[in-house]
Amino acid sequence: MLEKTRPATRDPLHISPDDPQRSRLFPRGALLGLGLLCAATLALVYPGQNLMRLLSTSADDGLAIDYLRHLVDLRGGNIDLRLMLAQRYVHIGKSQQALDTLRSVHTPQADALRLQIWKARWFDARALGKTKEEAQARQALSALLQRTQPANFNEWRDTLVLLQGLDEPQAVQRLTGMVTRFLPLPPAAALQAARLLVGVHAEPLAAQVLFATAKTRVTEAEREQLIEQAARALLASGDPKQAYRQTAAALGKGAVAPQMAWFMVKLALGANQPAEAGDWLRKAVDLDLPAAALGKALTPAQRELAWQVLLAGGDLRGAVHIADAALAQQPGSRTWAERRAQVLEWSGQPDAAMQQWIALLRAEFTRHA
Repeated sequence: MLEKTRPATRDPLHISPDDPQRSRLFPRGALLGLGLLCAATLALVYPGQNLMRLLSTSADDGLAIDYLRHLVDLRGGNIDLRLMLAQRYVHIGKSQQALDTLRSVHTPQADALRLQIWKARWFDARALGKTKEEAQARQALSALLQRTQPANFNEWRDTLVLLQGLDEPQAVQRLTGMVTRFLPLPPAAALQAARLLVGVHAEPLAAQVLFATAKTRVTEAEREQLIEQAARALLASGDPKQAYRQTAAALGKGAVAPQMAWFMVKLALGANQPAEAGDWLRKAVDLDLPAAALGKALTPAQRELAWQVLLAGGDLRGAVHIADAALAQQPGSRTWAERRAQVLEWSGQPDAAMQQWIALLRAEFTRHA
């Protein structure tokens, strides 16, 4: 039996494996050279990486600085090396050497380090009364802060405070709007941001920050606190109607705590919305309680406010009930007795009004007898 002829083994490196006469895609010498080049690259890269890792974690500043200076001399344009060297200089208190090292580096990380250096110099110069050094630091800080781009809320807050200290109103105005990049903020940060914004007369923006956080997953107590502070910020801007509208919209139609309802009563009344003030009053307290119970449920200030709201809304019957509640707690109050008599007249109850006036006269005669 004849054996089958086996085909010759194909060389995959040939351009045409079926044609052994054609040249290879890569000559053996080229492949060998490429392999040696890769090996050399790996030999250089991996020790370099290990050295960088060692320098970044070493606790010996002097040794790290010596190595980094030599590496910077060899690779002058390496930004990471210069940043690492500058940080080491700052760590040992040589801020001028750090600034010199960063002279040719223009990155956000380098600016952040410069800001740290000049801020420390400015504080020290102010504390020591060094006018010339303070002016130099102020100028450097101002130039840096003109181009700053905060990466997070904490950087935004610190930069805003610093700009206020430097008395740079235009830069402050430019920076305030950047807070919207970080919304929504945690409740504590939102309250802090709002205080800063109100301090630079950006009240509507402060309210925006607070309302944004109030929409997130916060507790009901935190939500109402945020909304109330937003309302106060808008009131500080001198627009009570806008303050009421935005606050009412943020609260929605659901139930609110009595304290918040009382706040909304005042807000609606200040916005000249007596009918809505009356609605909030009914959320704050049950006006259908008997006079004695209602009198106990209300503080003197709340009785006064309820009286004003009901009169402003034309609810004379409710106003009489408030007067009765007040008299249940203060039977000898001439003010509330006169108010009750007056409202009885307005409500078309002359007989009842007359009886109230007579009672007032008798009390007056008794007092002077």
